[in-house]
Amino acid sequence: MMFVQAFLVGGVLCALFQIALMTTKLGVPKLLICGLALGGIGTAVGFCDWLSAVGGAGFSVMVVGAAQAIFNSLTALFAGVWLPACVVVAIFAVLTVFGLAAGAAYRALHRDAKASAPGAARGE
Repeated sequence: MMFVQAFLVGGVLCALFQIALMTTKLGVPKLLICGLALGGIGTAVGFCDWLSAVGGAGFSVMVVGAAQAIFNSLTALFAGVWLPACVVVAIFAVLTVFGLAAGAAYRALHRDAKASAPGAARGE
């Protein structure tokens, strides 16, 4: 039953974000920031804690679940506990490095493909 709940919670959240992406003029980065903001607000009022208890990993892997982790680590930081905030910052730093490396690799791999494409020499 735990897997079904995780699938349902994660699927509903994915569907809601996909509907928002398709019906609004928000780009992906702005929609992710909105998801982080909603996760912070939802954690503050206790809604995300309930979703996390019901959906488990189906909720935790979503951007809203990331906001819950950020919110909880910041409240721990304000209480004087540094470790959760340091872990979150380290995770984001590692993910940023991976993202930059993947972007650089993608650009390097596809730069040659664009140069050899038909019409590239004529500037089309």
